Amino acid sequence: MEWPLIGREPDLDHAVGLVESGTGVALLGTAGVGKSRLLHELGDRVERSGMSLVRAVAAGSTKVIPFAPFVELLPGVPTQDRLVMLREALDALHRRRSQRGLILAVDDAHLLDQESLAFVISVASSGAATIGLTARSGEPMASDLVDLWTNGVIERIDLDPLDRETSRSVAEARLGPIGDDLEEELWRLAEGNPLVLHELIEGAIGRALTRGEDGAWKRLGPLAESARLGDLVASRLNALPEDLRSAMELVAVGAPLPSDIFGSMLSDALPDLDSRGLISLIEEVGGRPAIIPSHPLYGEILQSNLDPGRLRSTHRRLVEASLAASHISDPLRVAVWQRDSGDLLDDELALAGAAEALVRHDPGLAEELVGAVGTEGDRAALLLGRALSYQQRFVEAEEVLGGRNPADEDLIGETASVRAQNLAFGLGRISEARRLLSEATTSIVDDQLRSRLNNERAMISAIEGDFVDAIAASEAVLGNHGSSDLARTSAYATLTVAQAMTGDCASLDAIIEEAAQLASQVREKLPFARDQIEIMHMQSLLNAGRLTEALDLAKARLNHDEFGAAMRSTWLSALGLTLDLLARHQQAVEAARMALELYADADPFGLEVQTRGLLALELGLQGLAEAGDPLKNLRLPSRAPRLTVWVDRGTAWAAVADGALENALDVLISGGRHAIAHEHFVWGAFCLHDVVRLGRADLVLEDLRQLPVMNGADLVENMREHAEAQVASDADGLAAVAATFVGMGAALLGAEAWSHAAMLRGEEEAKAALWVLLSAVSESSCEGSDTPALRDRPRLVTAREAEVATDAARGLSSSQIGEARFISVRTVDNHLRSVYRKLGIGGRDELAVLLRRAGRASTSNE
Repeated sequence: MEWPLIGREPDLDHAVGLVESGTGVALLGTAGVGKSRLLHELGDRVERSGMSLVRAVAAGSTKVIPFAPFVELLPGVPTQDRLVMLREALDALHRRRSQRGLILAVDDAHLLDQESLAFVISVASSGAATIGLTARSGEPMASDLVDLWTNGVIERIDLDPLDRETSRSVAEARLGPIGDDLEEELWRLAEGNPLVLHELIEGAIGRALTRGEDGAWKRLGPLAESARLGDLVASRLNALPEDLRSAMELVAVGAPLPSDIFGSMLSDALPDLDSRGLISLIEEVGGRPAIIPSHPLYGEILQSNLDPGRLRSTHRRLVEASLAASHISDPLRVAVWQRDSGDLLDDELALAGAAEALVRHDPGLAEELVGAVGTEGDRAALLLGRALSYQQRFVEAEEVLGGRNPADEDLIGETASVRAQNLAFGLGRISEARRLLSEATTSIVDDQLRSRLNNERAMISAIEGDFVDAIAASEAVLGNHGSSDLARTSAYATLTVAQAMTGDCASLDAIIEEAAQLASQVREKLPFARDQIEIMHMQSLLNAGRLTEALDLAKARLNHDEFGAAMRSTWLSALGLTLDLLARHQQAVEAARMALELYADADPFGLEVQTRGLLALELGLQGLAEAGDPLKNLRLPSRAPRLTVWVDRGTAWAAVADGALENALDVLISGGRHAIAHEHFVWGAFCLHDVVRLGRADLVLEDLRQLPVMNGADLVENMREHAEAQVASDADGLAAVAATFVGMGAALLGAEAWSHAAMLRGEEEAKAALWVLLSAVSESSCEGSDTPALRDRPRLVTAREAEVATDAARGLSSSQIGEARFISVRTVDNHLRSVYRKLGIGGRDELAVLLRRAGRASTSNE
């Protein structure tokens, strides 16, 4: 029978209040103090209030099986990216959420396997559900679990033993009135531990207890040989009849046991075990009833007392019952049971278990299970090859997969997919991987499988920097009328990368609406696709010189509440790229630092290195001595241009800030050429344009001339014009380039180009003074820019004159300017007369016309 909950009402009310307000709880205490019971009551209470409830139980027997408590949430498809697996499990959990919210109740969280713990951490940090968990004090716990309450993510509630009065109430709720002598003995032995109290009473009923004449229960003899909880539990379990003990051993070793499979097998024993309070029926993730020990100690103690032969026999019985069922809900658990039984593994069960182990990111266990079968069959070879590749044993994986010629179409596709990824990302044999995928598509009839392989080829080509092949493979998917929306979205994700990096803005503009809309429709399956596509749209807007639109897009996406750490960090990095071109260096630094903090939790696209480069770049553009700090001790995981361009630019501008101009030029030229060689034309142009900004366009003009024509990438085209005008010493051309930059919102690039024009002033003093003034006005729109072009600007107009002239052009009176600038009206007028003289103009109206060209830079950055 279930004992009433007495003495925990304040703790329960407190926990319910926290959960209903959205704050998770961790119930901590020693064994037997009542954590599991309180968590069960908490779940029942909040479920009655309208919240959805998902229960999970961790057990020592399942700690070796990854994701065992949450298997129903897994997508069922192997992936090398654990973050993708966690995201899909989070989405599956989210679908169970009611309007009032969702509580994920996890009992004995200290026994969670590593993957399950990572999932619980993700749930807590993303807010996908409110966490309720129990953990046993004094037991070893993973630091990530402890961090949940020490860092304030959830609130810790410590459960102490019951006080003496409450202990008596608990005993009387079970027995009725008890005598003082019995109460004294129960308190002496149990000291307020509810489970000890429970075991003492249940073990003594009918043996050491009797009713007195007054109706109160009294002792006939000793209640127990020992009051140690473990001994109490063991003595009670050892006293069970053989049939009940055997049934209880099955529950202990296999829990949680699906009741639809094991309920009939244990039907004779279950009523007795239930009446003795030894088992409970819970609802697991997915709504399936399952049988578990009513307290974890029952399972732990039974298992620890089983001799090896009886333990193997128990595993064998679990396997036999599972195989006799019409459906095995968790083949990995059954395969591990069979392994632990000492019997030869059933081939089909071993392979099904290995496939499930790969889904749960345990390639070592998958390898062990396949090893028991051998690799003569193509399916077994595929599973082993995948397991070896996931463990980065790439040569061994190729030895297993190479030369395989499966007849089954699905196996042809899967083998080509796994082998190509192993070749490309493990062994660096890119061209061989692409050829393999291309050849496989010719022998595959199924549209979906063919599209998938083309998408994988496109991705490999894009990462390698062969955007011509990436575009061809993506368009093959989009041109296949049998492609699913999922496949088409993946193709768009790769195609937009290729278009953005090669500067094909017009083509990207033509597909962006359809691509984004399609990605939204398949968000549950491809949660990151919409944002990948939109980030490339943002990059394309930058390439086209539509900087304000790019900024608006980045800010709008960052305002979405559904983002977790992974997507927020990615958009913060993208925002930094936009703020860089707008010369909002301090805001870009803040965005980069926020992103770097989030990468500790999630960096699905490997952007930390890129963001460190961006941070160094922004600090360097401000001339700060610490610009090189973000790149200290940095190791590049690869020479992919998406990383190297930003590291090179950050390294170079940090060197400029340190006065090492020649070093900076070498890094920029090398980095730009590397990017262009890998078809990252836009970012390669950015790198080479930095050389132009440093006054050495002659070193890179031919490189910029060799770039292909970019369809609509007006910003990049203007960078090329900047180099042409600088090498030709064309001051008017430089001024025209500056005006174009400023019109796009690139205030710093415009200020630098006007400075370059002024340095070539020759005899045209008034025109040079105008360019200096325009440069200074544009610089005033930047956040602390300090670059060589600005420092070398001719001193034809002072900084104060530029400030006053800008105010006057905006329509402020002399008295208003004086008040704002803390100078006298006379000083204001003197500055204005000096400006009019230098520019050869007659007054404010002409000044306003001349400065209108700089006006867009100012207004777009206010």
